[in-house]
Amino acid sequence: MKLLKEKDLKLKALMIEQKKAWEDLREAQYQLKNPLLWPNEVEYMKGILAHKEQEYQRVNDELRAYMNEKGGKQHA
Repeated sequence: MKLLKEKDLKLKALMIEQKKAWEDLREAQYQLKNPLLWPNEVEYMKGILAHKEQEYQRVNDELRAYMNEKGGKQHA
């Protein structure tokens, strides 16, 4: 039973991390639309946006891998 609870906590932590990464990505996308940004600021924001997209993809990949692992163990 303890193992099940630990896995549920890991799943919950991954889901929280995914939500945070999504919110950060959306915020960066919103900030990039600011018409008052200077050209150098736009380039800087594009770099931040690329980093946020990579982070979101990493979290999604981790969550997907965990769910595949969890699904495989349930059927074994």
